[in-house]
Amino acid sequence: MAVYSSETGLCFDESNESFKTYEQRFAQFVEANGIEQEKQRAVFLSVVGAKTFSLLTDLLAPKKLSDCTLEDLLKALREFYVPKKNVLSERYSFRVRKQQNGETVAEYVAALKGLATTCEFGEKLDEQLRDQLVYGISSKELRTKLLSAAYGEKLKWAKVMDIVHNFESTTSSLKTIQQTPLRTDSVSSYKGKAHAC
Repeated sequence: MAVYSSETGLCFDESNESFKTYEQRFAQFVEANGIEQEKQRAVFLSVVGAKTFSLLTDLLAPKKLSDCTLEDLLKALREFYVPKKNVLSERYSFRVRKQQNGETVAEYVAALKGLATTCEFGEKLDEQLRDQLVYGISSKELRTKLLSAAYGEKLKWAKVMDIVHNFESTTSSLKTIQQTPLRTDSVSSYKGKAHAC
C-alpha cells in the first residue's frame, strides 16, 4: 500500500506556482499513481501541505474536511487563490503585447498563447492569435510575408506557423552563412594572376 505525504514533493507553495498549475500537477500525480476516485480527497489532503490544509479547514468551517469531496476542496482553493478576471483587461494586455527585443517569434507566440488563455476568445482563438502576431511582430519582412499570404484567402493559424517557422529557419541559416568566413587559403597570386595551388 502506497503512503502519500507532503514529502512527495506535491506540497502546494503559492510563492513557487499558481494554484492552477498545482491542480494540474496533482491531477497528473493521481493519474500516474492510479489513485482511485474514493481515495483522491484523502491523498490530496495528505500531500497538499500543512499551510494549505489549515487554510482549507478555515475556508470550509464548520464543515469537516473529511465530509467534503475533492471537488469541494479544489473549488474552495480556486476561489481563494485564483483572482476574478476582468476579460476586458486581459484582452487589453493581449492586444498591447508586441515582440520584444531579443525575443524569438516562437517565444512571442508562446507569450501570446499564455495571455490568450484568460481572454475568452473561444472559437476565435486562432484568428485572434494570428491577427496579434501579424500586428506585434518586430520583423517587417515577416509581416509582409504573412500579409501577402493572406491576400485572396483566409490565412489559417497552421499556415501562419508554417510561414513563421520557414522564415526563422531561413533567417537563421543566412546568418550562419554570413558569419562563416570565406576560405582564401587555396588561392595564391602569381604575377597578378590568380591560380589554384
